[in-house]
Amino acid sequence: MALTEQQIRQITDEIVRSLTKSMKEEAPAAPPQTDGCTGRWLCDTAEEAVANAKAAQAQLSEMTLEKRGELIAAMRKAGIDNAEYLARLAHEETGYGRVADKVQKNLLVSRRTPGIEDLVTRCETGDKGMMLIEQAPFGVIGSITPSTNPTSTVINNSISMIAAGNAVVFNPHPAAKRASQEAMRLMVEAIISAGGPATLITTVKEPTLESGNAQLDTQAEPQGNPAGESFELCAWEDDIQAYTVGQEIPAGVYDVNWNQGSGFLGWDTQSSYHLTYYGGDGFNGTVVFHSLPLTEGDTLTLECYSNEDCILWLTPVAEIYG
Repeated sequence: MALTEQQIRQITDEIVRSLTKSMKEEAPAAPPQTDGCTGRWLCDTAEEAVANAKAAQAQLSEMTLEKRGELIAAMRKAGIDNAEYLARLAHEETGYGRVADKVQKNLLVSRRTPGIEDLVTRCETGDKGMMLIEQAPFGVIGSITPSTNPTSTVINNSISMIAAGNAVVFNPHPAAKRASQEAMRLMVEAIISAGGPATLITTVKEPTLESGNAQLDTQAEPQGNPAGESFELCAWEDDIQAYTVGQEIPAGVYDVNWNQGSGFLGWDTQSSYHLTYYGGDGFNGTVVFHSLPLTEGDTLTLECYSNEDCILWLTPVAEIYG
């Protein structure tokens, strides 16, 4: 017996309903958000933007450098493919500059902004030992972008900061909000397409001076040296002194000045060990480390090999937040 058209339609509708129900039941539940993270790159508040960027940066830190390179390659392609579109959008919104010039700026930063190839490990050796210098991310970086070059600034900052292992929270100029956020959207979609976290780039829906100030103030509990106090490290003649970060020294980012004597300085972290030798009058007052990040649990060891005391000064240049 042949089926009528109505019967066929009823059977088809029943099959579709059955399949739809099955797919809904089998679909995995979305993972719960933690630490205040909502998973959105376009946020209602600065607090939300910082929390989401922080969560994404933690994911990025678990990825390989090769994978990070894939994210950067996708971002470069998005910048190049949309160079003219973003240039026209910025010109229409702000009225500044010339479209042709903005196109060239977008292409320049997409192609030439330093990526992971700029992360070079250095090794210096001598009669007294070896020093290994590796580049490490800061974490979450705040960026306040202008109305004059809105899209090229977003592309440049996004590529350079993420290539270095950071996440970035933007607070664009309100006069260029639409163009800036569109550039961010394209970068975010490029990152996702390459398998990266969705909130390595975040911003607020309505940027203002107040949201920019809130962005800078919104952090976790500081683990750093808020007073900006400098610290003197000393080791007496033929002596070894160890200093633990979080006990004798607050966590933070420091410039290290070698002020007196000759000896070894060891910097022991959970993942690596660095050893270097300095000494003699030529080193007195020299900054031997710029922006050395020290986190809780790290150890600095100063071993003196001269007939005068070894003295170093640690001058804080930034706090570390956790």
